[in-house]
Amino acid sequence: MSEQSGKQGKKSVKAYPFSGTLDIGGAPKPVQVLYLNTLGVMVQLEPNLVFVGKQYAITFEVPVQHSFVQCPVKVIKTYDRSKSEKSIERIAELHFIGLTSEHRHVIQAFTSAIRQK
Repeated sequence: MSEQSGKQGKKSVKAYPFSGTLDIGGAPKPVQVLYLNTLGVMVQLEPNLVFVGKQYAITFEVPVQHSFVQCPVKVIKTYDRSKSEKSIERIAELHFIGLTSEHRHVIQAFTSAIRQK
């Protein structure tokens, strides 16, 4: 019985993906965060173009912590994959530029809470 009662009190939170926005040309565009660490994020983009080496700004709410992170990012790599004849899945690796210590702490707490290595 004690094993059952310990599991009932905790609510499971889905770690990934979660929503965010990427400021592209002054307009916020929706992204799905696929992976997060203190170095940067992997995001799935709608058919928006981002360019390797360019800088943008990302904003997202960290699940579990319920804290917002807003930070400039630089595009390191992009990956395009054809899902069908007319549909392309676009993923970008973005590294944070000048992540604050507060945001770094929030991200570390999140990755620790989901036991990400």
